[in-house]
Amino acid sequence: MQIVTPKQMGKLEDISEKLGVSKRQLMENAGRKLAELIDGYCRNEAKLRPEDSSVVFLAGTGNNGGDCYAAADILLYKGYRITIIHIGGLPKTLLAQEMLSILPRDRITFIEGFRSGNVEAAIEAAELDYMTIQPRSADAADEEHGRNPLDDLLHAEKKRMGLIKGAVVGAQVLVDGVFGTGFHGELDKDTMGIFSIGSGAYRIAVDIPSGGNSSSGTVSAGIFKADETLTFGYIKTGMSQFPLKKYCGRITVADIGIPKAALKQLLEGGERDYHRIERNFLAAYPPKRERDSHKGDFGTVLVIA
Repeated sequence: MQIVTPKQMGKLEDISEKLGVSKRQLMENAGRKLAELIDGYCRNEAKLRPEDSSVVFLAGTGNNGGDCYAAADILLYKGYRITIIHIGGLPKTLLAQEMLSILPRDRITFIEGFRSGNVEAAIEAAELDYMTIQPRSADAADEEHGRNPLDDLLHAEKKRMGLIKGAVVGAQVLVDGVFGTGFHGELDKDTMGIFSIGSGAYRIAVDIPSGGNSSSGTVSAGIFKADETLTFGYIKTGMSQFPLKKYCGRITVADIGIPKAALKQLLEGGERDYHRIERNFLAAYPPKRERDSHKGDFGTVLVIA
């Protein structure tokens, strides 16, 4: 099976655009494949009707978030209940912004999954996090009187966290579209907190689980643990390596319309050609050993240790 590095995938997208398949079309195709996966799981595996299914998208600021918006638009008109939790802020890429702009805001629940600048100091002072706030703590605070502005900020933050918890806990499908193949380093505490909220939802990662390095296969603490990863075009090199591989769950490769000629051009340009060896490739190995066979019939081994 062909696999590519994250940088090679970016080059394939650039080549595809030159060959007539725009990046917007690739994103729309990715969103359609993601919607088909979610719809198929709910109907066929979970035996749920769309109107009984809550799909929660954790959308980042990049194009992974755009893939989520494209899928949400399709699922909405199939009857699914859609919630989008913005992680890290609103979309920053033009493509993701375009996909968000077409969503009917009156039919989707949007939640801010990030702190505003005004509450940052207050939250740090109060040492709040997603794992210590109880769902009803904000409601109880309504009954308190004489709050100062700091109390009001903390109260609003508790309510926001309660909304996030409620959405995640009540989801039938939880979709991770926070970070894509360009991620490296460590996840921030708030994102880890959201990922760790307990839920019985089916967990789907978009392209790669957020917190995983798609090049080396290393992972950040608090990485999103997926039941299934829908990766686009080709498996990325890091996804075939541990420890990242175990966080991917079942890996499904989605054809999003990258022309075959794009890969040919990439490899002809001197890029290294990577393949993942499948079990069926090794069906004839090792060869059967007859009782009168000689050790020389089976090749030689060089060990450099």
